[in-house]
Amino acid sequence: MKRTSYSSRIITHLLTISFLHGATALNYDGLTLLSLMTDWTIVPPIIDSSWNPSDSNPCSWVGVRCDHANNLISLNLPSQGIFGRLGPEIGNLYHLQNLLLFGNAFSGKVPSELSNCSLLQNLELSENRFSGKIPYTLKNLQKLQFMALASNMLTGEIPDSLFQIQSLEEVSLHSNLLSGPIPTNIGNLTRLLRLYLYGNQLSGTIPTSLGNCSKLEDLEFSFNRLRGEIPVSVWRISSLVHILVHNNSLSRELPFEMTKLKYLKNISLFDNQFSGVTPQSLGINSSIVKLDCMNNKFSGNIPPNICFGKHLLVLNMGINQLQGNIPSDVGRCETLMRLFLNENNFTGSLPDFESNLNLKYMDMSKNKISGRIPSSLGNCTNLTYINLSRNKFARLIPSQLGNLVNLVILDLSNNLEGPLPLQLSNCTKMDHFDVGFNFLNGSVPSSLGSWRNITTLILRENYFTGGIPGFLPNFNNLRELQLGGNLFGGDIPSGIDWIGLQQLQSLDISLNNLTGSIDALGGLVSLIEVNISFNLFHGSVPKGLMNLLNSSPSSFMGNPLLCCSSCIKSVYVNLCVDKSTGHIGISELKIVTIVLGSSICISVPLLIIIRMYLNRDELKRTSDLNKRISNKRGGGRKLPDLHKQVLEATENLNDRYIIGGGAHGIVYKAIICETVCAVKKVEFRRNKQKRLSITRNEVEVLGMFKHRNLIKCLDYWIGNDYGLILYEFMENGSLHDILHEKKPPPPLTWDVRCKIAVGIAQGLLYLHYDCVPPIVHRDIKPKNILVNDNMEPIISDFGTALCKKLSEDSNSHSETRKMLSSRVVGTPGYIAPENAYDVVPGRKSDVYSYGVVLLEIITRKKLLVPSMNDEAEETHIVTWARSVMMETGKIENIVDPYLVSAFPNSITLVKQVNAVLSLALQCTEKDPRKRTTMKVVIGFYNKNLFKMRYDEVQYGDGLVVELMGNGKIQYKKVFGIANLVVPKITYAWSSLIFRPSITGPILTKPFNWFFLSHWGQYRHLQKSLYLQTKSYSSYSISINTNQTEASFQISE
Repeated sequence: MKRTSYSSRIITHLLTISFLHGATALNYDGLTLLSLMTDWTIVPPIIDSSWNPSDSNPCSWVGVRCDHANNLISLNLPSQGIFGRLGPEIGNLYHLQNLLLFGNAFSGKVPSELSNCSLLQNLELSENRFSGKIPYTLKNLQKLQFMALASNMLTGEIPDSLFQIQSLEEVSLHSNLLSGPIPTNIGNLTRLLRLYLYGNQLSGTIPTSLGNCSKLEDLEFSFNRLRGEIPVSVWRISSLVHILVHNNSLSRELPFEMTKLKYLKNISLFDNQFSGVTPQSLGINSSIVKLDCMNNKFSGNIPPNICFGKHLLVLNMGINQLQGNIPSDVGRCETLMRLFLNENNFTGSLPDFESNLNLKYMDMSKNKISGRIPSSLGNCTNLTYINLSRNKFARLIPSQLGNLVNLVILDLSNNLEGPLPLQLSNCTKMDHFDVGFNFLNGSVPSSLGSWRNITTLILRENYFTGGIPGFLPNFNNLRELQLGGNLFGGDIPSGIDWIGLQQLQSLDISLNNLTGSIDALGGLVSLIEVNISFNLFHGSVPKGLMNLLNSSPSSFMGNPLLCCSSCIKSVYVNLCVDKSTGHIGISELKIVTIVLGSSICISVPLLIIIRMYLNRDELKRTSDLNKRISNKRGGGRKLPDLHKQVLEATENLNDRYIIGGGAHGIVYKAIICETVCAVKKVEFRRNKQKRLSITRNEVEVLGMFKHRNLIKCLDYWIGNDYGLILYEFMENGSLHDILHEKKPPPPLTWDVRCKIAVGIAQGLLYLHYDCVPPIVHRDIKPKNILVNDNMEPIISDFGTALCKKLSEDSNSHSETRKMLSSRVVGTPGYIAPENAYDVVPGRKSDVYSYGVVLLEIITRKKLLVPSMNDEAEETHIVTWARSVMMETGKIENIVDPYLVSAFPNSITLVKQVNAVLSLALQCTEKDPRKRTTMKVVIGFYNKNLFKMRYDEVQYGDGLVVELMGNGKIQYKKVFGIANLVVPKITYAWSSLIFRPSITGPILTKPFNWFFLSHWGQYRHLQKSLYLQTKSYSSYSISINTNQTEASFQISE
């Protein structure tokens, strides 16, 4: 109020002066505008030159419109590049009806004095930098019809006073930082047509009173934290056209009332927790244009008449629990552009597709769809993306797919057979082609050389024959080539310029019948990973592949005639014999014959002996197991009683007691002896020997240790058909549940995440170094990390644990180690890369799995993350994290946004998160020799950095600068600023914050890493400084100051 009276005195003084200068003096509205302009730090020349103080009124000024009495009624200055504040003088424009200032750089608070403009009808302040709360006094604008404060930095709750303006027809508050609930009196706005609240932090439920807005057409609440259901009253608003509520935590079923909305066109519900069956009559009474229900829990069938109105453009129902056949109406929908039904339980066959020139994207992956791929897909000639992978399709790939000349991505990983159609060569825009894991045969057609733009070619795990296609080196953009697991034979073509593949990063030609030299591959300088294992290559490994051989020797295994001249000693590749020694060799054919013959003669008797030994050992282990465990636990166990008690507590293992399960068993919740327990049941009927071995192994391993972060086995029972293992019950479930499944997601502070990360590390350290013999878990993943009531992690599921005296690194192999395992164990994605070829892992394999779990804890993302370049594709979290760091260098693009939001307040938090992220990336190094150990990990967590509090706002040493007015400033060097004093300009990590001064200009703006020694420089450079982005990396900062200047020197 002081400022208002002060500005009024200025205007009064100016009026007096202008009166003394004659009758042509500028009127009150004009003087008010000039007063407003004094708070603008950057004024565009078009305004500066037009707003002439010598005019009698401002009616001819740029952006100004007046009525017949020369009263200012409209101020329209959109996207003019104005910087500064919107001063309280705005309240002096008493005749103002339209205020349109969107797209500028106004900052500070929205002036409460706006409420004095009682005639205001349109208020548009979007796309600025306004901060603070929405003024409560705006309720006085009772003529206001349009209010837009979107795309600013407004905070606090939406004042319920706004919804006392019953004349409002549009309210746009989206893309701010507003929090709290939606006011329940929103039902007062009976004239409301459009309501935009998306992109905030609103919580609570959607008010049922919203149903009183009977004229509402557009409702957008997406990207908030709303929960509960969409009230039925909302679905009864007959005028509703668009309802967008995606990215919330809304739940419950959709009501039948929504099917009666004849104007409804756009329904966007994705990324919520909706469940139940979608009303089956949806689409009959309306002309739905977009239905997006991705990533919910919907069940039942797709509404059969969803395209009844022939207007449907988008049908996204992926990642739900839908089932049944895909309606034939979908195939006849000629308007459809995008069809995503992936990750459901659809069965039956795909419908026939009539000619559709609009359809561009189709994803049916991860269902149970069977039958043929319909040839009618060839009618949809504008298709660019098709993903039918991981279904049960069979028979041939239809040649009609060659009609899809615009096709860019085609993924057909299924049970298909036959050759690749020659017609696919017509798809000259192909970028990604994946037909892996099928039963395709024949040679690769040479006509596919027309795919000159392809970047990914995956033909692995089929029955392709012939030689490696000679046209491959013509694919100059190829980055990934997978030909492994086929019947390719012959030499790698050496007469071809393989150097043309300058962008090839991943090459897999393993498990084929290829022969000859690999010298042709030595010029592929861009290769990051290569796998040529299990072929018949001979000769020396070229120098260009030596780094890959040393980093991943297992990728060269299975080639007995391959050698290297200067490689690290390995059991996979022999050292080359110096020809100067004069040794007489024998022919390669004889060598191969000798090697294969010897292997067969030795292997067959050995397998028979091992089989007999294992059978005898099984009998012995069965009789000794109870005795060993009983001795370790002091006896006193009654196995029959446990079985009986479990059956009684679970009503004969009724399904309603199931609380989880995995590859090795089903977990039940049971109350045994008045204690809540978890009971794992392992069936022996299928693959009895393997499952019985896993059960016995887990019971035996669990009896070897006692540690706070390792699961305790309370009892067990082993029968003929199944076994039971009794554990402590964890109310919080698994780490996977907490990170990814619980809705709404529980907040996880950094100290809780650190506690979980350290606890897992302590458990692994105990297994690796304190147990005799050492134990390697081999299946560390979030689902196997339980969390107790104190948020302590408990490592569980030791069915595949290995108890042997092992070397530190997974890549150190002996003949004994190779005999210890006959299969790869663990969960794909968490298994260390070196374990892909039946290699028993060392401690470093658990370290790799721990690093993957760390990334999930830090990012709160699942194992597979949408690709940076194409969200329809999924990338392993390790690859994704490394790519983001490489491309952006900013940890805030990787870390969970919940943690990032606290970065500005704590240097310690940034440093700790940055350090743990670096640790995760080190743990997941592809080369096990570059990974750390669990001893080093625990030492890492014991550093002083992790003893510091992160949850206190911290300020570094810096400068306090006081604005003195008249363009002068005064500053002094200070240290350890804890309590900020206003009015000041104060340096605090990681920005300069300009705060109000009594005598100087009033500004409140963020300012990245600069300090300007005088006010004129600040005004001149302010616009360019605003364009700089803030990155929360670790910086060291030195401050130099003297009597004339101040500067920051920053090094990362």
